[in-house]
Amino acid sequence: MKRNWIIIVIFSFILLVSYCDNLPNKLPEFKKEISVVGILDTSHQPQKIYAFYTARLMEHPESIHNALVEISSDVQKLQFTLGVDTLNVAFGPNVRYYYCDRPDTLKVIPEMRYHLRLVTAEGESVIGETVVPGKFRIIAPEPTTKVDKNLVIAWTRSKGAYGYVINVTYPDYEWPPGSGQYHSFRPVSYTTTDTSYAIYNKYGFRTGTYVIKILAYDQNYHYHHAEAISSCGVIGGYGVFGSGVIDSVAFTIE
Repeated sequence: MKRNWIIIVIFSFILLVSYCDNLPNKLPEFKKEISVVGILDTSHQPQKIYAFYTARLMEHPESIHNALVEISSDVQKLQFTLGVDTLNVAFGPNVRYYYCDRPDTLKVIPEMRYHLRLVTAEGESVIGETVVPGKFRIIAPEPTTKVDKNLVIAWTRSKGAYGYVINVTYPDYEWPPGSGQYHSFRPVSYTTTDTSYAIYNKYGFRTGTYVIKILAYDQNYHYHHAEAISSCGVIGGYGVFGSGVIDSVAFTIE
């Protein structure tokens, strides 16, 4: 028995050495490529397209700020202009460049097809395409409602939508109690492919005014964020060029 065990160990070692000998001598050389992130939606202004180069692990991506960026549809064609975000970060650059539709305004129309064209000063290019989902409407809850522990949200279906992101903003709260100092909650997000969603709170919902905002998103957004596919709606680079339609309502819980 001991002899058989020794033979198995030796055989396993030989297989391991053989596998290691067949490994490539070095990893493929890193190639810097363009990556874009842009989600057009019907309520956001300005519309923004972020463009940067891919980077090695633990390196900070380099923003692209010398490119021609155009968005077009059957009714409009706009050249986007360069803008900059100032970030509060502990490491890396504290600015992030983007391209936006100022001073003109891009009309994002439900069920319309949009095209992206990005060309850098070095001649590198990325193109993209997205079809905006159709209009929809939030139908529940009522403007004034009574809720115990289940808040049910419902809406009509958006044509072409692959899913929905629900953001719920809760009423401000006083802390410490009796201090007169009120603080805001960050919106709480939920994702579904259905046209209704129930939020359960075992402590019950406080009285006050709530705001619900729902984004109906397209297939490119879905495959990039839900399926982690590296290129969605873009050709010639990485990232995502997608679109969405937003509806929102405010309601009061008594």
